[in-house]
Amino acid sequence: MTKLKDLLIPTTVKNYAYDDTPIVTKDLVFIDSFNRLKSVPTHKRLVQPTDFASEHILNSSTESKLYTSQILSDYNYIDTDGEFYEIDMIYDVHGVCPCIHVKFNNTLIENIKTLLGQKSNINGKILYHTLKFGVYPQERRELEYEYSIFPHLYFTKTGKKFVDTTNNDFSVLNEYLHDGKKYIRYISYDKSVDWFEVQPIIWRIRNWKDLPKTINPQGSGTAKYLDLKSEKALLGLYLHDDFLDNWNLYKDLVGNKNAKKLEENCCLWQNSIVRGFLNGIDVNYIKNANGNPAYSAPSIQNFEKNNFIKNALDIEISDFIKIENPFYGKDFTDLD
Repeated sequence: MTKLKDLLIPTTVKNYAYDDTPIVTKDLVFIDSFNRLKSVPTHKRLVQPTDFASEHILNSSTESKLYTSQILSDYNYIDTDGEFYEIDMIYDVHGVCPCIHVKFNNTLIENIKTLLGQKSNINGKILYHTLKFGVYPQERRELEYEYSIFPHLYFTKTGKKFVDTTNNDFSVLNEYLHDGKKYIRYISYDKSVDWFEVQPIIWRIRNWKDLPKTINPQGSGTAKYLDLKSEKALLGLYLHDDFLDNWNLYKDLVGNKNAKKLEENCCLWQNSIVRGFLNGIDVNYIKNANGNPAYSAPSIQNFEKNNFIKNALDIEISDFIKIENPFYGKDFTDLD
């Protein structure tokens, strides 16, 4: 059986150290860069957060509940005004919109029509097309008070866990099944309990015009894969554990020149918290062939066990299609 994660195609992400040393990584999940989005109109750079992401974006303000900041892979972020800014506080938490390249698969293509959608404006003009692929906690749900107090009486643990990114402990949250739906139970800093429903992720199809005619009847058929970006920010993360707060300590230990080198090279994509979590990488020790061999950061977490790919995409294709298509396996898949 093929899992959704097996359809991910490694994508080259180019990055440069401050001394212009080229650094190239191969990542299954990535995020956009300044170079990718600089020519995109300001209003089209805006992204909305899911409820779950809003809970995790600790510095979100009232006006950013509709739109949230979006972290980029080259030490920049897009704020709620759609403009670019350089990250100045290493522990600022910004929204994360994962991007993936998905290979074409017969089972997926045969059922893709039931997973497609579109985003239109008030005049009915289609702005872009979407695809449902994978799952993640998203919308907040108001459940009975006793459910929160005695979850073991009303819910069944599925065995799956999602990562809590509200702080640098990266603890895990159990997934619960209740009345045919799945949830995670989140306890905030003030001890209040919130429930978030685990739902299919909606991705924007960025190469719609180039897709095969089996998917887009007007498509050119030149696409080699599906180029997808999550329509909303799915979570919030800070970029990196950094040496800035301990500059004098590291300067005394390794000297000013070496401390400067550590500071400049630790804030790049290849050894970032974001890359580690999205791809399930131990970014404590970057391999020579997959990052900057001159840098290691023992304070960063190892995400090989709990990560975005495992949370969102470790699902059998057929099982996921059944979530959206109740007629799967019954001789037809067109729900029009």
